[in-house]
Amino acid sequence: MTFTIVATVLGWSGTVALLLAYGLVSTGRLSGRGRPFQLLNVFGSGGLGVAAVEGEVWSAATLNAVWVTIGVVTLAARQRQVGHVQQLDQANPQPDTRPP
Repeated sequence: MTFTIVATVLGWSGTVALLLAYGLVSTGRLSGRGRPFQLLNVFGSGGLGVAAVEGEVWSAATLNAVWVTIGVVTLAARQRQVGHVQQLDQANPQPDTRPP
C-alpha cells in the first residue's frame, strides 16, 4: 500500500472524526471538555495532518500539528487531574454511610 493511499484513507477518516466531534458538541450530545471530544480531535487532526504532508500543504499540516498538540496536552492534563483526585480520595477516604 502506498503512502498516498494511506494518507487518503487517514485524511478522510480524520475528516469524519472532526465533523463527528463538532456535530456532537454542537448538538449537546458530547461535552467539549471531555475525553471523547479530545480523542476525536487528536485522531481527526492527525489524519488530516498526514494527508496535508502527503500533499505538501504545509499551512494545513502546521495547523493540524498544533491541533494534535493541543489535544494531547489537554488529555495529559486531564489524566493528571484524575490521578490527583484519586490520590486525594485514597488519602482521605470517606466513611461508608450506607445502611447495613
